[in-house]
Amino acid sequence: MAEANQLQKPSLWWPVKPGREPRQRSGEGGPDYYHEEKTLELKLTSVKKNPLFNRQEIEFMVEQNKTPSRSNVRIGVAVAMKVDLNNVYVREIETKSGTHVTVGSAHVYADPEQALKIEPKYIIERNQKAKAEPEPEPEAEPEPEPEVEEAPEEEPEAETEAEPETEEEAEE
Repeated sequence: MAEANQLQKPSLWWPVKPGREPRQRSGEGGPDYYHEEKTLELKLTSVKKNPLFNRQEIEFMVEQNKTPSRSNVRIGVAVAMKVDLNNVYVREIETKSGTHVTVGSAHVYADPEQALKIEPKYIIERNQKAKAEPEPEPEAEPEPEPEVEEAPEEEPEAETEAEPETEEEAEE
């Protein structure tokens, strides 16, 4: 009887060998290996203090299925170093070929104004794009616009002499 239940599986358009389970097509469930959102596990491999620039130069390693976004790395470094997000600038992110390991470097400044003076513009722009999106503030009701009294449009003045429409009127 158990064999009869197995034969009632829905039929597929491709042949399935006896004793084997049908293959899953993409999007039909199964392990969601590449789309799984995991928390970022960031490991600091090196922390060097640079008193000349008043910053810490950090090298990190992340093990993840895909290359993490710059914003996720930036948040991870800020949390690991317990500093404000504006003080962290991710310099480089590189995924090692054939592995799930991503390595990179970042600079953590004591003063964000100092960072703007030292870091190149392109690094600042890349990290500004990677800022965490602020929570939207509740929108206040828009103030009603004051009613403006419109001046009446001027009507064209009637011509003093109207052109005669017919020859008879022209003679009169």
